[in-house]
Amino acid sequence: DGQRRGETFTLQEFADVANAWAALIK
Repeated sequence: DGQRRGETFTLQEFADVANAWAALIK
């Protein structure tokens, strides 16, 4: 299942990471 959701997971994870980074940089 992990491999199947790789594409979607990547997008979702990216958004989460970006949010966390923004908070850290802020």
